[in-house]
Amino acid sequence: MSHILKAIYNGQLNPSETIVLHDGKYQMNLKRQIELSNRLFKTFTLEQQKLFEVLQQQKSKNNSYVLEKTFCQGFRMGAKIILELKGRSS
Repeated sequence: MSHILKAIYNGQLNPSETIVLHDGKYQMNLKRQIELSNRLFKTFTLEQQKLFEVLQQQKSKNNSYVLEKTFCQGFRMGAKIILELKGRSS
């Protein structure tokens, strides 16, 4: 069995959890985003803070959904490319 199949079977393939975690640009942008959110949050009333938290949670859900769909589409495109190349080499 190939390494990738073992990783999939054992639940070790988690691209959404590892793809950008150690990327310096991502870390820098995330830090800036958190700083700006915190600054903005401090200016809100209690009601606005609660609404902002709900908004952040919804944005996170939407981002996760888009990333999942993008990953699946990329995987499909890669598979189609391989199939097309394999068909041409025959």
